Amino acid sequence: MKKIAQITDLHLDDFLAVHFKKDARQHFENTLTMAQSRGISTAILTGDLGAPESHDWLFETILKNGFEFFVVLGNHDKLADFQHFDFLQPLLKDDGLYYSKTLDGSECLFLDSSAEEIGAVQLKWLERQVAGSNDPLLVFVHHPVFDCGDTIADRLYPLKNRDAVRRILIGAQRQVSIFCGHYHYRSAIEIRDGNVRQLLTPSTFGQIKQYGENIEPEDDVYIAYREIQLADKELQTEVIEVK
Repeated sequence: MKKIAQITDLHLDDFLAVHFKKDARQHFENTLTMAQSRGISTAILTGDLGAPESHDWLFETILKNGFEFFVVLGNHDKLADFQHFDFLQPLLKDDGLYYSKTLDGSECLFLDSSAEEIGAVQLKWLERQVAGSNDPLLVFVHHPVFDCGDTIADRLYPLKNRDAVRRILIGAQRQVSIFCGHYHYRSAIEIRDGNVRQLLTPSTFGQIKQYGENIEPEDDVYIAYREIQLADKELQTEVIEVK
C-alpha cells in the first residue's frame, strides 16, 4: 500500500506571497510535517511552485524530510527555470515537462499545462499513453480539465484546450482519475464524466472565493493537501486540512 500527498499551488516567495503577506514556506513545511505524521513519504507537486529563487529551497526541503517527489508545472511556472536541475533532465522535452511513472503498480501521467494549454505534441503523447491498457490511470495536471461549475476561475483562467484533453481521456477504455489544483478553492470539488473523474485539491498557499465578479481571497486561512492511497490498483483519496 502506497500513500501519496498531492500538494498544489505553493506560491513560494512569489508576487502572490508578497501581495497577500503569506508565509508560504511555513505553510509548505507544515504540510510536509502533517503528511509525514500520517505515514506519507511520496509527494506530487502539481504546479505554481513559486519564484525561481525558491526552487532550491523547495527541493532541498523535500529531500531533507525524506520524501520521494514528482513535479508538475503550472501557469506561474516557466520551463526554463527548471532546466538546470539534474533530476529533471531525463523528463524534459522540447515543449514541456511531461512524463509517465508507475507508482505501486498504478500508471501515472504527469502533464505540463504551464502554457495554459496542452500543446499539440503533448496531446499526441497523451493519446499514445492512454491507449493499450485497461488498467486504471492517474493523471496529475495543474489545470482542471472539466469545468467546475461556472466559477470565477473557470470563466477567467481555464485550460484553453480542455475539450481536446477531455476527448482523449473520455475515449480511453479505462478508468481515469485526474488530480489537479490551480483554482484555490476551499471545497474539494469532484466531477465525474463517463470513465473519468476529476478531483480538485485546495492550495497550501490559501484559497479564493469560488463565485463573484473578481478574484477575492477567502476570509479565513485554510490550507490543505490531498492524500491518495494506492493498493492493488484500488484508489482511495481525501483532502487533509493542515492546521
